[in-house]
Amino acid sequence: MSSSIAATTSQKTNSTTASFPPTFVRGKDITPLISEFFQLKTNETKDDFVNLHRYKFSLDSKRCRSGSTFLVIIVHSAPGNTQKRNLIRKTFGSTGSYKNRNITVVFMIAAVKQQQTQTVLQYESQRYGDIVQGNFPDTYEDLVRKHIMAMHWFKYRCKAKYILKLDDDTFVNPYRIIDHILKTRPQGLTMECKVSPHQRPQRDKKSKWHTTESEYPFSVLPPYCLGFAYLTTPESWAAMYKVSETNRRMNMEDLYVSIVLAMKAGVQRTDFSNILVECPRNKTFYYTELNRKAIVIDQRGHCGSIPFRHWRQIQHDNERF
Repeated sequence: MSSSIAATTSQKTNSTTASFPPTFVRGKDITPLISEFFQLKTNETKDDFVNLHRYKFSLDSKRCRSGSTFLVIIVHSAPGNTQKRNLIRKTFGSTGSYKNRNITVVFMIAAVKQQQTQTVLQYESQRYGDIVQGNFPDTYEDLVRKHIMAMHWFKYRCKAKYILKLDDDTFVNPYRIIDHILKTRPQGLTMECKVSPHQRPQRDKKSKWHTTESEYPFSVLPPYCLGFAYLTTPESWAAMYKVSETNRRMNMEDLYVSIVLAMKAGVQRTDFSNILVECPRNKTFYYTELNRKAIVIDQRGHCGSIPFRHWRQIQHDNERF
């Protein structure tokens, strides 16, 4: 690399890092240190999927190749979660359009060892045409690979104006999502999500969210997006997909995507709590609230499928559009 190109690259990295909100530890902004830590060194081994993007699809979807899709809802799902996928298909996933804006749903899944599970997935794929299956193990530790896989698939196989990333246990009101997009018109390098404020990384080895010091050596996390749902643009995904080539992976996907990749790509995170419905402690959802807001946030999984039971009424009250 010539000195002029290196200087330009360095300036770009510094500018994107500088635009990221500071994270102070003892009065010092550690954002540049985080950026430097995750930058792959020349002697480090690159991950076949996160860095080298060697994705192949045993099952694929043609749901949004035509360019007529306004919003693609990309759902990260575990292979065995057939019931959750079917629940989505019967509820908000059945909404093909609203206000003349086309909506489609695609499920992201990785490889399985059990032939019986694969047979079920093949049947689903043939029947619904909404399954995308990658070529790496479908484990919790590989969620980062699945996230980059979704970006890879979108880059080469999907044309949509907006992307809503979801977990497969998240309920969405697609009518209010479209209303929100039409009102706010997100553009450029943006990511709307539920922003979690400064926290400490989880060091408890028994925790599902355990983050080792070797994986993240800093005592404080910058604000990050909770991974259950976020709304973004093709420009944001393209930029984060590109910078993933040169950044060391970590297992916690929400941290990696919304801190590391967003920081390096210059993607601005915006909190969208105003369109969220909190899962109530008594698990009783009031219909008016579900029809007024766009996404249910159920951090501890207490409410589960309960909000899905209101779908028919939501659909009835919005189908005239």
